[in-house]
Amino acid sequence: MATSYNGTLTGVGTESVDIIAGDGRRLQVKARSLPHGDLRHWAFRDLDFDAAVVVSVDRDSFAINWARELSQMEATALARSHKRDNWRVRMAAAQHAGVDVTQRLQLAYSKLW
Repeated sequence: MATSYNGTLTGVGTESVDIIAGDGRRLQVKARSLPHGDLRHWAFRDLDFDAAVVVSVDRDSFAINWARELSQMEATALARSHKRDNWRVRMAAAQHAGVDVTQRLQLAYSKLW
């Protein structure tokens, strides 16, 4: 993931941000591997990031089904308050929001093998 954004991983214990992208943006990454067609949610402790990258991964093949980059404003608009997770973004809502980065992540993923 960091490779696809020309970025670096943040240190262990860093909340809200997983990658500092090459352009300086602070990215939070969320991935789910569920049975085909199952759309649940991603849980966020807080929304203190520049963009969230949400990824749906095929449970059987580990292939990236789809990935979207949501700006902080887009993620906030989609997020719903939740007593346990603080915030939840439903996969169905995110699947067509933001910017499609599926090919970008698939390309970086393919280079790992």
